[in-house]
Amino acid sequence: MSFYEKKWRFMKLTVFLLLLGILRVSASTYAQTYSISLDLKNATRQEAIEAIKNQTKLDFFYSNQEVNAKQRVTVNCQGATLEEALQQVLGFGYSFRLVDNMVVIRPSEQVPEEHIVKGKVTDAAGQPLPEINIRGNSSLPMSVEEYNTSASNAVNTPLIIMDGFEISLEKLMDYNDEEIESINILKDAAATAIYGSRGSNGVIVVITKQPEPGKLRVNAEAGIDMEVPDLTSYDLLNAQEKLELENSLGLYNSDKNPELDLDYQQIYHERLHDVLSGVSTDWIDKPIRTGIGSHYNLRLEGGSDQFRWSATTNYKNVAGAMKNSYRRTFNGSITLMYTIKNLTFKNYTSYGTSRSQESNYGSFSDYVEQQP
Repeated sequence: MSFYEKKWRFMKLTVFLLLLGILRVSASTYAQTYSISLDLKNATRQEAIEAIKNQTKLDFFYSNQEVNAKQRVTVNCQGATLEEALQQVLGFGYSFRLVDNMVVIRPSEQVPEEHIVKGKVTDAAGQPLPEINIRGNSSLPMSVEEYNTSASNAVNTPLIIMDGFEISLEKLMDYNDEEIESINILKDAAATAIYGSRGSNGVIVVITKQPEPGKLRVNAEAGIDMEVPDLTSYDLLNAQEKLELENSLGLYNSDKNPELDLDYQQIYHERLHDVLSGVSTDWIDKPIRTGIGSHYNLRLEGGSDQFRWSATTNYKNVAGAMKNSYRRTFNGSITLMYTIKNLTFKNYTSYGTSRSQESNYGSFSDYVEQQP
């Protein structure tokens, strides 16, 4: 890139930032130029917003449920700005944004509340320990939904031991099933007695296949894997049922603004015409597929009673049930075993790599919660 090209790009970036700053300043100034005077007693929030609307000639967009429109308030202000008037009406739990000639009101994002917990801590003998303070966000669930979410994310992963060494759950999932000789599960007292506190969530003990002496043996395998989504537990509305539900909830009505009500009714009848003409998209079926993958295994082994060896390779291509998602893994290992009288020496070398991609639709649980 030449010097003049760099200079030209720098000038364009400077102009863009200046324009952005001017727009932000003008938007802020525009919101503060209104002089609002209110003297309302025991009025609903909806009535107070309507009074502000009459003075400013602005349109307001908000949800009656979110702002608790029927709540009674008393407002007394003289020459207040738009922000000051709205704060008196709604309090400090809301934010507003001025878009052209419309004020959009939304609840402010909740900042986690910090708690200070003080208490008396005793040891096993009942003797008090020094006073402690625990600072931080509350870890107690505030609702059933929050409890279910935290419980589903808090997975108690057991300790996984393969041939005497600890491995991760991911490595176990990617490991070649044909190379596993046996799997034993230890839990409760048995796991704690052998592995201590690390085995409190249980222990999975995996024993892999050892090289067998004899002539060279070659074992090859190829297979097809399928990921089939199951949607039998989902019972969602079709296009006509969804439109009827939205209409019954008043989504296409505006009692306070006849012009807006006319626009809403036009949108409703256009959608109703599409529905009656047969338009009905199965949105839940859009991001999923029947994933067809493959796997390939190759094992070579042989040797004598004193020296045994094996070499294995494994490639697995998993096509996820979500479109454009996949996971591809490759694992290879070489095992050398020496036996001298009652002593056995074992050399084990392994290599593993994986590559994965999430669907551009995101996770299925997040997708089904979206509004089509």
